[in-house]
Amino acid sequence: MTHKIELDFEELCLVERALELYGRVGMYQFDYLTLNYSLQKQIWDKDISQEFRDKADELKALFGYSKNANPGILNKEEVSDDCRIAIHIYQQIRHQRYLDRAKINPQEEAENHGVYKYPADTCQLADMSLPNFKITTNDQT
Repeated sequence: MTHKIELDFEELCLVERALELYGRVGMYQFDYLTLNYSLQKQIWDKDISQEFRDKADELKALFGYSKNANPGILNKEEVSDDCRIAIHIYQQIRHQRYLDRAKINPQEEAENHGVYKYPADTCQLADMSLPNFKITTNDQT
């Protein structure tokens, strides 16, 4: 069964951020919790960014990882398929937004955002079936 969800640009950006956050937290990248604007605002308002990073590192250590390490997207023992699917969909949305921007201003996108031109295919890299996910856009913003 296929379902269709229609989103405006701001809602699409929110879904993109939520999928990235879910995938990154599933890979023990707890410092990415600051992608949540509520947390980000509190951290900045209270000037506790270093303390937050230290706590994120402590939390990561509970899982046996050092400050600059994490299990990675392809670690099937510790990272679940739903995290990989979330990252895959996030990358596809990011890629589509790049394509939409490139239609409007191809020179600027080629110079500044080329990294989004070829999104990593997480599911293919992890040797798992692709989700039934398609994105189409009507909006050129």
